[in-house]
Amino acid sequence: MLRELLKNINGLVFFKRVVRAYSQISLNYMADCISYIRYSSSISFENDITKLEGRICVFYHALEKGLSLANPRKGFGQEKAKELIKFTLKYVSMDDYNESLVKTVLGVLDEYFKFNKDSINDNLYELYTLHLLKAIKHKPSSSSGTNFAEKSKLTFSDYEKFSTSRRSVRKYLSTQIERCEIEECINLAKYTPSVCNRQPWKAYIYQGQENVQNVLKFQHGNKGFCDNLSSLILVTSDRTKFWHALERNQAFIDGGMYSMSIVNALHAKGLGSCCLNLSLTAFAEKKLKKELCIPNSEVPIMMIAVANYEDGAVVAASERMPLKMFLGN
Repeated sequence: MLRELLKNINGLVFFKRVVRAYSQISLNYMADCISYIRYSSSISFENDITKLEGRICVFYHALEKGLSLANPRKGFGQEKAKELIKFTLKYVSMDDYNESLVKTVLGVLDEYFKFNKDSINDNLYELYTLHLLKAIKHKPSSSSGTNFAEKSKLTFSDYEKFSTSRRSVRKYLSTQIERCEIEECINLAKYTPSVCNRQPWKAYIYQGQENVQNVLKFQHGNKGFCDNLSSLILVTSDRTKFWHALERNQAFIDGGMYSMSIVNALHAKGLGSCCLNLSLTAFAEKKLKKELCIPNSEVPIMMIAVANYEDGAVVAASERMPLKMFLGN
């Protein structure tokens, strides 16, 4: 009798878990789906300046990637060049367009047409010379198109020491950090690779204990070491830069890589950091965005605590698994 009762109780508990898992996970996935469709450029992009920037990056990167191949085919990418010119003409007709992006496009197209001299459709060349160059007064960027890679002068041993010395620090000094120091680290992180060079990330800097604590209330896992924290970074990634179902998770990939670059830059500057998990339900994410005035199109990736710390501060040892645990084959 007792055994039957326990079996029934266990069955009810299991059923409750199944219902809860399916309902909670399904609802949050549905919210993510609606948000991605609504804010990505999957359906329309022509009249949204940020979405248009994403398209422009994809097409100019396709051309510069083609130019960087070992043996580029003469006349390659003409349809992409045509679309790029049309997108750019639309882009410069908008207010507050990014001059740097336009200069990059011009630099790529300049090298593209030089490489494809005598191999390009006349109509395409006219679209470039008579329409785009006539409409834009900026000079091409000298750092776009292709360049020459230099092998790193940093030894593997030096990099190993740098990487293995980085730790999540949770014991901070009260000395303030200048905002410009954090901005230097964020600026260096822009060299993080991103899909088609779209650079969808944003970094929000919060300083002052009151501001920082107001932001930290959305993160669960900072108890006991962030009470007096006075500098914090919130990393997001913008969905407007993506389209297609296959890119539905790309914001998290690019945003995560960017976050790691910021953390490494902070370490190189001698600042302590700690990555703070920001896995949120759709409801909590909406609340965070509303209170912190973050656009709905952006996905919160993580928070990063930033502070000065004493050399030799106590940190979690965090032993890593052996190599064989990470090798998939």
